[in-house]
Amino acid sequence: MGTDSREGYQRTAFKHWNAGTQPADGCNARAEVLISEAVDAPEIGPGCQPKGGRRWSN
Repeated sequence: MGTDSREGYQRTAFKHWNAGTQPADGCNARAEVLISEAVDAPEIGPGCQPKGGRRWSN
């Protein structure tokens, strides 16, 4: 596995994350992708925050 380059990335530039496919579950689009793309499933914390797990990185 390689390391990700975050050069030039600013999370604050992406203020448009939507409420996800089921707004009532508290998972926004970012969390849904992190969960669905996981190789090893993460625990889901309060506010639908993925904790742990493992994902492939390009």
